[in-house]
Amino acid sequence: MSEAKRIRKEKFNQALKCKLSQEEILQAGEGMANAQKELLEIEDELASIKAQFKSKVECATALIKKNANLIRDKFQHRAVECQRVFDYDEGIVTEFRTDTGDAIASRPMTDDELQMEMEMD
Repeated sequence: MSEAKRIRKEKFNQALKCKLSQEEILQAGEGMANAQKELLEIEDELASIKAQFKSKVECATALIKKNANLIRDKFQHRAVECQRVFDYDEGIVTEFRTDTGDAIASRPMTDDELQMEMEMD
């Protein structure tokens, strides 16, 4: 008497090498082309965003440097209304700040400036 074999079978899935069909190869090529196009668009967008932020960083850096110089130097050049006083008796031109009255420069009159006094007489 022959004994029956004791066998058990079960199904399972395992990743194995499978040759692609022409259609699958074409689909993969199309997918790769689309992904490449999307990558280029993303890289362009990234470059644009980097440029925008670089500009913002440069502006902030310039403002920091400007204010650091103001703090360090404790002065700033500004347009200030001034007045020239022509002293014909002394032959001197003196320049004054009108906001503080401080003298900022003094020099001898030029020949042309001295000539104007003679014409006024």
